[in-house]
Amino acid sequence: MIAVEVCIGCDDAAGVCRDAGAAMVGGAARVELCGQMRDEGLTPDWELVRMARAVFTQPGVLAMIRTRPGDFSFAAAEVRAMEGQIRRAAEAGVDGVVIGALGADGVLDRAALAGLVAAAKGRDLEVSLHRAFDATLDPAAALETLVELQFDRILTSGTPWRGAGGAVAGLKRVQALVAQAAGRIEVVVGGGVEPENADVFATALPGDRWSLHAYSGVRMDGRVCAERVRALVECGGGR
Repeated sequence: MIAVEVCIGCDDAAGVCRDAGAAMVGGAARVELCGQMRDEGLTPDWELVRMARAVFTQPGVLAMIRTRPGDFSFAAAEVRAMEGQIRRAAEAGVDGVVIGALGADGVLDRAALAGLVAAAKGRDLEVSLHRAFDATLDPAAALETLVELQFDRILTSGTPWRGAGGAVAGLKRVQALVAQAAGRIEVVVGGGVEPENADVFATALPGDRWSLHAYSGVRMDGRVCAERVRALVECGGGR
């Protein structure tokens, strides 16, 4: 079986509840709650987060923490705002947050990330790095920094941020990252992931410290489909 993380766009109460329920029925290990998916995911509305938390009753509710669209280089005031959003996320009952920050040079903003991680870990929240990872100039060096900063997970497609191709195209880099991580941090593989290609990852990736992240690949008619989530989970067979 493959651990699957389902991305849910938080646009309306009924939709969030339906999607969170379908993800749980389908066997998802986690859900990532994001506002404004048209902007590639921003911090969600906290009332909608609470609703999703009430439906997805097992551990594994994550909230995106991203104050604005655009690049991942944040001013000090924006970082402080994200620290406040982490507090709000904890109050809403999440189990983890999804964050990211880069310097203008394409290197992880270590100081900003350290503050965000401290805000999260001080509230017993898990921490994932979103696809700002794929915007770094040196993914191998970035992985080591994230291990040092005590991140729990990295989300990556193995291809450059906003570049062509998804996780299947980036499989070689994903393999290298999983090997480098060596169980020290979980590699979450996302970008065009769907039941129809999940066996590619199940065959190619070693060990069990990796998982799959899906958005459009588990949706039908604009909503999360429990059957497609289950199909994705079960593509791992006896893994």
